[in-house]
Amino acid sequence: MATETLEWAVRAAGLGHFALCAASTHIPKALGLKRQFAGLSPLARQLVVMQAGYTFALVLVIGLLSLAGPGLLLDATPLAACVSGFVFAFWFSRAVLQLTYVDKTDRPPGLRYSVAVWGFPAMFLGFAATFGLTLAHNIRGLA
Repeated sequence: MATETLEWAVRAAGLGHFALCAASTHIPKALGLKRQFAGLSPLARQLVVMQAGYTFALVLVIGLLSLAGPGLLLDATPLAACVSGFVFAFWFSRAVLQLTYVDKTDRPPGLRYSVAVWGFPAMFLGFAATFGLTLAHNIRGLA
């Protein structure tokens, strides 16, 4: 894939990360998490919220890096290969977990939830593909 095309794909993925962050702010209300978390101990609740918080921050930072510095992610340096490899592994593992572990039957009814059940994994796979290609580009450039 041409570097210019891959650069635009990385930028598009950056926008996708921002869209994912925006959508994820609606998940707690949509799934009634406040009610579901009421039965958890304070420590368990805090751990879940903390995990969500730093995952949100990580996704936001990946989006910022992808939009502001796609060339830095594609410059075939060891650091670019490590970062693109990390982002690929993050999204690939997230997609695998979403497709194999998450119970899709336990969701609210409605079209938007049906779309989300398949839309989120599609985004995760798209991110994994983009950063997998970015990693391959960087490895080829290092050789």
